[in-house]
Amino acid sequence: MPAALATLGGRELIAVAARNNPGACNAPFPVHPLGTDGTVGGSYQDAALPPGYVAGVTGGIDVRDLWWGPDQHLYATISAWTCDDSRSAQDDKKVPHRPATLFRLDGERWVSAGAQPATVVRPLDRRTRMVLVIPDCIGHIERDDAAAYCNSGPLYRERDGKRTKITGGVLSLSAPPSAS
Repeated sequence: MPAALATLGGRELIAVAARNNPGACNAPFPVHPLGTDGTVGGSYQDAALPPGYVAGVTGGIDVRDLWWGPDQHLYATISAWTCDDSRSAQDDKKVPHRPATLFRLDGERWVSAGAQPATVVRPLDRRTRMVLVIPDCIGHIERDDAAAYCNSGPLYRERDGKRTKITGGVLSLSAPPSAS
């Protein structure tokens, strides 16, 4: 369950992504901005959902990462899939629509903020960020090394939208919040 906390402009900002129906093909993954007074907000994920999405029926999304950026926007990496009910196993029913890519919350609506795959992102400044790309492994995976393949990937340094590969086989990416 990804969560993000930051202090921006003297305000504490909190957000959580709550996975509904873990493991099920039909699975929403709403992101809730939270107020320090206990209020729970919502957000519209239309731009992140697969085509023809009907809640609890036709597909799902996965929020892989969540953070507050230095521009005071909430960011997430979100993948999406549709469901093929002709298959029996829940994981096999998932048909990838889009790998995890970058989205930004504008007001109450999520908007696309990048077309390149991105699983975990850590901003270094307004123009530079580190990007880890781990395969989503949504749906049936026909690989002998699926366990390793689905848990590591290349690390990039992205500056002004241009990526430079740093290394491969990276398991995770962690950095202190840049916005606090």
